[in-house]
Amino acid sequence: MNMELSDLLFFRTVVEAGGVTRAAAQLHCVPSNVSTRIRLLEERLDAGLFIRRNRRLLLTAPGRQLLDYARRILTLAAEAEATLRDTEPQGAFAFGSLECTAGTQLPGPLAEFHRENPRVQVELRIGTTAALVEQVLSGALEAAIVGDAPAHPELAAESLGDEEIVLVAEAGHAPITQARQVAARSLLAFARGCSMRARAEQWFENGKVQPARTAELPSYHAILGGVVAGMGVAVMSRRLVEAFIDQTALSIHPLPARLAMVPAAIVWRRGEQSPRLRAFLEIL
Repeated sequence: MNMELSDLLFFRTVVEAGGVTRAAAQLHCVPSNVSTRIRLLEERLDAGLFIRRNRRLLLTAPGRQLLDYARRILTLAAEAEATLRDTEPQGAFAFGSLECTAGTQLPGPLAEFHRENPRVQVELRIGTTAALVEQVLSGALEAAIVGDAPAHPELAAESLGDEEIVLVAEAGHAPITQARQVAARSLLAFARGCSMRARAEQWFENGKVQPARTAELPSYHAILGGVVAGMGVAVMSRRLVEAFIDQTALSIHPLPARLAMVPAAIVWRRGEQSPRLRAFLEIL
């Protein structure tokens, strides 16, 4: 017997709800029904999908693989039904963005998108380029705006132009033209996978030095606040820095041209452009 969409729906709901009882509430059925469906699915696939430990369900390796397929198949099924029934964009639009883009460039387009597509619910998620690309490939996001988008056979992309990045230090810092001038300082940055951090690390590498340490901070507000406090230097979007409330607390230093311009793009899974995404691309 072949799998049905409902099998995948039950499986995905258990994973995303965090357990059988919560999944049953979302699916409007009793927990025993959910447990039976999962057991039958495991028997049909001849593979354990969960490790049952202390009343918790942990995904196995086959379970993680199936979750990827389940998300993609259910998304495509919903899109097919929506397209045939109604060409107007609708439903949940899971969309990702770099934090700097979300704070400076997205408010206008998102406001216009909301006005023109009232039946779409946007779910905006923030992350680094690497994390966002991974979520697009897994089907967790429909699309994402990233910097230095990787070439991947399963990704389609549309350029959004270049984003200029600059080195920032506390106010009054002497001009910085070479990495060795700040080799004794800390680099304040997002976690690995951030395109701006990668550019900063390349700048230090090209100068044959390394920063004293790299301090990972969770937001650009925290990074800029750290720079103002003299904790270290950072590489940030010029657009974002210029939107900073008090620029007098910072000093801005240009990077070499080959590093200063980061190509921005919106990426999505090749061949999976929904009416929601098409409408958003038109606005961008």
